[in-house]
Amino acid sequence: MEKPILNWLNDKSIDFPFCLCWANENWSKLWDGGNKEVLMKQELKPDDDEKFAKDILPFFKDERYIRINNKPLFVVYRPKLFSQERFCKFIDNIKSECKKNGIDDLFILISNSFDFEENPKEWNADAIVEFPPNFIHAKTIYKQLINNSKVTIYDFADFAKQKQYMRKIKYKTFKCVFPGWDNTARKAYSGASCFLGCTPDVYQTWLEDCINYTKLNHKPDERFVFINAWNEWAEGAHLEPDRYYGYSYLNATKKALINTSQTKKIIYVGHDACYNGAQILSLNIIKELSEKLNYNIEMLLLSGGPLEEEYKKYAYVTLLNKYNKEQISEKISNLKKNGYLSAICNTSVVGNIVKLLHENEIRCISLIHELPKLIKNYHLEGSILKISKYADKIIFASSVVEKGFTSLVKTDNSKIIIRPQGLYKINKYKNNKEEAKKCIREQLNIPQNSKIILFVGYADKRKGIDLYLNVAQKLIEKNKNYYFVIVGDIETEMLNSNLRFFNDKKYKDFIIRVGKQYDTSLYYAGSDLYLLTSREDPFPSVVLEAFDVGLPVIGFENAGGFADIINKSTGKLVKYENTQDMANAVEEILENKDLITSINKNTQFLIEQDYSWSDYVKTLVNTVQNKG
Repeated sequence: MEKPILNWLNDKSIDFPFCLCWANENWSKLWDGGNKEVLMKQELKPDDDEKFAKDILPFFKDERYIRINNKPLFVVYRPKLFSQERFCKFIDNIKSECKKNGIDDLFILISNSFDFEENPKEWNADAIVEFPPNFIHAKTIYKQLINNSKVTIYDFADFAKQKQYMRKIKYKTFKCVFPGWDNTARKAYSGASCFLGCTPDVYQTWLEDCINYTKLNHKPDERFVFINAWNEWAEGAHLEPDRYYGYSYLNATKKALINTSQTKKIIYVGHDACYNGAQILSLNIIKELSEKLNYNIEMLLLSGGPLEEEYKKYAYVTLLNKYNKEQISEKISNLKKNGYLSAICNTSVVGNIVKLLHENEIRCISLIHELPKLIKNYHLEGSILKISKYADKIIFASSVVEKGFTSLVKTDNSKIIIRPQGLYKINKYKNNKEEAKKCIREQLNIPQNSKIILFVGYADKRKGIDLYLNVAQKLIEKNKNYYFVIVGDIETEMLNSNLRFFNDKKYKDFIIRVGKQYDTSLYYAGSDLYLLTSREDPFPSVVLEAFDVGLPVIGFENAGGFADIINKSTGKLVKYENTQDMANAVEEILENKDLITSINKNTQFLIEQDYSWSDYVKTLVNTVQNKG
């Protein structure tokens, strides 16, 4: 078994770096790492450590051997086959033998095969290396037992789409990918597994994500990504060409290396990672920058929140509230030295960071969504003054937002750009709305011919949930065919002051709370009208999401930037906070089939023509890079 690697060691004409992994399992007839029909047992006797070290020392001394921090890299496959105490002693002993032979230290990796996901330091190792398919928790599609053959098929396509391979591991981890997995040839009678949806394209995306993760999270000397495997034919994990895919996996590997070597760097600044509109916008911007435009992203947040883990899929995230002013300044200075020359800063809150970026000669643009009332309520006048002074360009979500901002602080006209955001969500029911309408009514247990008036978002006073409920009250008392669906959490004070709508039998059957939903596609596509009761809203994405599936939108005059696109061809604007006018407008639209058909066409056309998400993000990039 050692002959191929000895040939490699002795043939200096093979100019290719390498390292060793110890597959420390029993040798068995089943070739599955188990303890049945063992041919040769793997064990560590007291005098084995010195012998082991002497066997591998010639490889460690070879100039082609891979080193991290000048330490030969050595991987151990299954350390838990030994006791923790014995394994730690083994590592100490081989390091000691290496030191006697001029090698000061080793860099030890432990694979997370089978059940290992512990602190590697406690096992005398430096880090973990992933070993998929271990810890790939994909959905089970199919499980079958035929003639004592056990096969489980997993949905890898869905797993990859959700980027679950970017899950957080709390210890230092080296990423690993596989081209595919199907070990029925080896384990058909002891529990085979097959991952459906493995293709060269999926593999390439996975590999690119892991390369970018490694660049963001590891020092230059530690930037290694592992692939399982070159030629594991019996487990369906092979980069070697085959008759079906030919050289596709090798080509995909090359493309991934080319795409990720074109290092484009950008800083993205946000105020926190809470689950709100501006933060979700940030998530989708960095996702587009990372996945479609191949940027390495340094994300600076004033504080954290529940979206942190999502952000980390696409960017290296730093929470600035953990640092003092001097440390933040030093951080930004170091980013400049490392080639980060431009920044996108989101919201009116981040003026202090905009100033620091300017002082470090990092070109930055600011995205402004907030209206004057919110700016004053949160005492952001000082922050927007710095944005006005130090940002290279200021991009406003609408003309209304721009006018509000410039009414508070004098701004150079040459800096002003008005550019509404694009639509970042793709509604999977867009072309099958009848199915969505049927499905949502069955789910909510309401009549199939009922009309659904939708509210999506965090239901607080600014969003006008009390006004929404007031409109609902007026219409329910007149028409028992109208149902009001609230998607999102309700702010406690608003909930307590409006409990009658959820407890009174007169209303509670017609006002339905479904809570916060990650995927709102079904609710938009299955509804009949969107009721925008916001008292102040710059340019909410809910309008675009409603338009995308043809929903009419009714809102208040003088309440925000959405007035630019809500008109008689797409819905209606009514007098500010006039819930009777709003109730009348709901009936006026929903009881006119021709009008609904016309609005449906107009809203969808508007989205397709003017609100491309990729175009929006490219505009941000071109602006921050001063490309017009």
